[in-house]
Amino acid sequence: MILVVSHLHEPSVNGVVRGLEARGAPWARVNTEEFPLFRAGRIVLDGAEPYGLIETDRGRVDTRAVSAVWMRRAARPAVPRGFRPKDKGFIVDEASAFLHGFLDLVGGVFVNPREAERRARKVPQLALARRCGFTVPRTLVTNDAQAVRAFVAEAAGPVVFKPLSGVTSGGADFARALEQRFGEAVEVEPESAQATGTAELVFSQILTPERAAQLDALRYAPVIFQDYVEKAFDVRITYVAGRIFACRIHSQEAGDTAVDFRRMALRPRVEDVRHALFDPPAALAEGIDAFMRAAGLVFGCLDFVETPDGDFVFLEVNPSGQWLWIEQLTGAPITAALVDALCA
Repeated sequence: MILVVSHLHEPSVNGVVRGLEARGAPWARVNTEEFPLFRAGRIVLDGAEPYGLIETDRGRVDTRAVSAVWMRRAARPAVPRGFRPKDKGFIVDEASAFLHGFLDLVGGVFVNPREAERRARKVPQLALARRCGFTVPRTLVTNDAQAVRAFVAEAAGPVVFKPLSGVTSGGADFARALEQRFGEAVEVEPESAQATGTAELVFSQILTPERAAQLDALRYAPVIFQDYVEKAFDVRITYVAGRIFACRIHSQEAGDTAVDFRRMALRPRVEDVRHALFDPPAALAEGIDAFMRAAGLVFGCLDFVETPDGDFVFLEVNPSGQWLWIEQLTGAPITAALVDALCA
């Protein structure tokens, strides 16, 4: 049994599920929004081997039968209408504690191991990348405006800034979609009433003089500052259980994607930005494999800058990054590789 733990609106799940079905692999899916309001679960410790049970659309899943778990982007549980805010918070916390306890009883392969994902935050991954031999931009993480001014004064060129978390909130918010799916059973929180269905992405930006004049606002939230690296291409590496899919993104062909290629998501057509698969140099491939093994990650999307001189500079790894658009534009068999990893 292969268990998919995700949310109702994750676009990559359907392709992986189709791949599992083509292999004849039994699978089930737990959508984290649905527990506990719409799904019953239990954890049993009765003197024998502890085990957990949880309901899904495909029947009840027993932890003792699970051989692999694909952890694919959880979301907050739906909360019932009419409860006090602190009671709703209690429900969310208890649901999370149950699901963690349930997954702790699974002895199979995890893609990714939960502890490895938790450790893969931006600061420790930058330190690990340096230890693994990657070039990493000079970096400062701070809420101290004076420290930033000193950092900028020592820079040989432009400086970029970006958030530590990458988004403006702590997770995807599908309140409206949940209300449409479950009707009167759930309540849209007042602060979520205008939710669009996803957390708001914050792009990397050049620290211009106008932005630098606002540095005193840093006291409210620390920010990552880095030396800007001149680019020939942005490079997205998708790593799946030792397999590497390398893609050059021709981000420098347009002004809006030059600093952060993810701005192409704001375009009507993502395919207007050229993508091309390539074979990475052996040293880069070996370094990526060593880095991912050291991080304990089975899957991840790594971002590099390829400089005009052909060097590769590490930016970050997202252990739950998106890959579908690369597969659709280039034909890279990333979904099939994930199915292979889950069925191994």
